[in-house]
Amino acid sequence: MIAKLIVRGETWDEAIWKLQRALDDYKIIGLNHNIPFHKRILETPEFLSFDYGTDFIPKNNEFLKQHKFFPKTVNEADLFNFAVIELILEKE
Repeated sequence: MIAKLIVRGETWDEAIWKLQRALDDYKIIGLNHNIPFHKRILETPEFLSFDYGTDFIPKNNEFLKQHKFFPKTVNEADLFNFAVIELILEKE
């Protein structure tokens, strides 16, 4: 696990909005991650209506599989930023 994301809202809709925003803002480079998978979950009617159970993933498998979960592409700006961070960490 790289990180744990917890959001809170006064309503379910507000919490969903905050979660979508946080997932959009997350930046992870150099590692495979499942942020697109979590974003796809937020697009399912069952999750949005708070009407889901332990069978959620098998029940929505076809819809969830339509997205590529682990992107392999990293843009040049991300690579540069990652290299700078690595250099800073090496000096400490």
